[in-house]
Amino acid sequence: MVMINRNRLGQTFALLMLSSSLAVSGRVQADPLQVIDSLPTDESLDALKAVAEQLPKRLVIALDGLAYDDVLKVQTTEKRCMQSFYPASRAVSTYPSLSDIAWADMLRVAPPAGYQRYYYSTRRNQIIGGSLADMGNPQEYEHRMHLVFDKLSQHAKAYVASFKMAKTEIRGITEKFFESRNTKNFYAYMLTTDTVGHTAGDMEGLICYLDENLQRMQAKYKAVTGRDLEIALMSDHGNNHANQGKLTNLKENLRDHGFEIGSHIVGPKDVAFTTGGILTSASVFMKPESLASVAEVAIQSTGVDLITYVDQNDASTVYVRKPNGDIARVIFDRASGRYGYAPVVGDPLSYLPVMEAMRAAGKLDEKGFATDVDWVTYSSGHYYPVAPVRVYRGHHEITRNPAPLIVSLADGWEITYGFVKAISRMHKRGGTHGALSAGGSNGVVITNYKPTQDVYTAQVSD
Repeated sequence: MVMINRNRLGQTFALLMLSSSLAVSGRVQADPLQVIDSLPTDESLDALKAVAEQLPKRLVIALDGLAYDDVLKVQTTEKRCMQSFYPASRAVSTYPSLSDIAWADMLRVAPPAGYQRYYYSTRRNQIIGGSLADMGNPQEYEHRMHLVFDKLSQHAKAYVASFKMAKTEIRGITEKFFESRNTKNFYAYMLTTDTVGHTAGDMEGLICYLDENLQRMQAKYKAVTGRDLEIALMSDHGNNHANQGKLTNLKENLRDHGFEIGSHIVGPKDVAFTTGGILTSASVFMKPESLASVAEVAIQSTGVDLITYVDQNDASTVYVRKPNGDIARVIFDRASGRYGYAPVVGDPLSYLPVMEAMRAAGKLDEKGFATDVDWVTYSSGHYYPVAPVRVYRGHHEITRNPAPLIVSLADGWEITYGFVKAISRMHKRGGTHGALSAGGSNGVVITNYKPTQDVYTAQVSD
């Protein structure tokens, strides 16, 4: 079998991380406000005024991996920037909190084939992807953008020289926006917010630099059109800011219990899962009859915060289990489209107080079910935000190849293998995402034209 620690995606990512390590290790990253100069103006105001009515009315920037807490800090706590925007709100990610599935959910496109571009296909019974071509192959949500930086060279530069790449991205957004005609909304995708978070860069400086340039765009737009430019920023997930985490022994523990980790599932001892990078979650596949035994080993692995797995006799039920033995059921009622949380032993998600508040407000029906909207309202600020909705959808809806078992690691732990594992120990890092918990799950939504409220990915809209 092809083992996980030999996958080509891991090698590619490792090369990027090694390049980054050689480029920036041993020195402090400079403040981006000092190293990035002002943006040039390619068209005169007079020329633009002639086409003022053809310019977009709104700029929407999709910011990969920008955490709610980071925006909240610069906007509210320190009041450094983002003062022309309404208060930031949470955009709670999918479960697992990963980019491809989250953006697809937010932009209303078909669920991707896997949780990531390197995934296990149940139909073909093999791991798919992992080549350079696969890594650079745009997803459907990227095709919906007017501007996206998706070339492999751009991904590499985003790790090697994050702020230089940020300059390229912001200049590109400015130029392409003012070149755009006869479209109401201009959509752009920015990668470097994620890479700065992964590599312990100056995230606050980057946010404030972005804000400074958005103000310049706003001033230019007002001078050209006489109206305010509507700006919306949104992100797909957050960052736990746990720096370099400890490595879970999930794979080693499975092997010690007689399971073989590979790219195909043939017998009851075969297990498949992929790790496209350094994450805090793993989506695990096996024969149906092996789910219980694999789950038992997974829950005993180091760094595991919780596991979730589908009831083999009732697909509408997903179990949530903690290492201390606490178990609950997440249930989807297809008739009403509502979600429920039912503790079996203890309260693994600490959701009983949430449910008491919902019941007091009349938001739970007689069976204990509630709408996704009400779960967001009452649990978006929880350590496990919007968990009943996200857990069910993570096993059923957000990818065409959902896993029967998902392992969610505690903050400060991570999963990665092969070359990525070796290189990750050499490079300063700033945290990651993937788990059910809030840090890596809470992206952001914020605008300068109307107040926002906490949402989860399926609720994001114009």
